[in-house]
Amino acid sequence: MNHLKIDKEEYFYESFKDYINRVREEEAEKNGTEFERVNEEDYTFKEQCLRDSFEEQRIITPPKDYSFNTDEVECGMWHVEGMENKEIVTTGMYYYDQENITDS
Repeated sequence: MNHLKIDKEEYFYESFKDYINRVREEEAEKNGTEFERVNEEDYTFKEQCLRDSFEEQRIITPPKDYSFNTDEVECGMWHVEGMENKEIVTTGMYYYDQENITDS
């Protein structure tokens, strides 16, 4: 159903609590069960600093046509997995320093 989708502009600003509630509501609707909204007190993080670290280091780039030239950089194999009807999230790695790093 479209009412559960988030507008593209608002997607990046969805809080963790809102994300959990959206996913739980979608699952409840799919399974035919009752949806119960969670509050921040209902879940905990093993390490609170982990969540703070993610929020500080989050980098969001707009979708563009990126290319990667493997001739310029020694790297492992790059691949894409998933089906066309899935919302794919891409990730990338940039090595600031290659000390104590071996090929995979």
